[in-house]
Parts: sequence; structure tokens; C-alpha cells
Amino acid sequence: MSDMQIYYVDKANDTFSDALLAIGFAELLQEIQRRVRKLDSIFIRDAGSCHIVESASSVTHDDLQRLPKLSFVRPI
Repeated sequence: MSDMQIYYVDKANDTFSDALLAIGFAELLQEIQRRVRKLDSIFIRDAGSCHIVESASSVTHDDLQRLPKLSFVRPI
């Protein structure tokens, strides 16, 4: 597991909203990985002053360039 990519999500408000932000980031990371076919587990853990989001796959600049625009709002 030495190749884990680690992302830090700061606990800005020290409320549940910080956890929701970490979960949202992890979901966005998972969606990007799904679209570039790098399907790996993503883990979130509480590290005191921040949440740590870990993934075995890295997302490169080239991966992001190949993505179509992400739709954050589903059409009605």
C-alpha cells in the first residue's frame, strides 16, 4: 500500500459539514476513476484536524484532460 494517493480535506468548521465535504470529494474522485477506468477502493478516515482520503490509483493530468465535462446537476 505504499503507492496510495493521499488527499487531505481540512476540517474548517469542526462540524458534520466537514465530513460531508470529505465524502463529496471521495465521491468525485471515485467518479473520475470510474470514467478513466481506474477502479480502486477509496478510503476516508478521520485524522484529527483533517479527513484523509486515500486511493490506490492516482488521477493524472492526462486523465483529467481525457474526461468529458462532468455534469454535477442531473437534467430534469
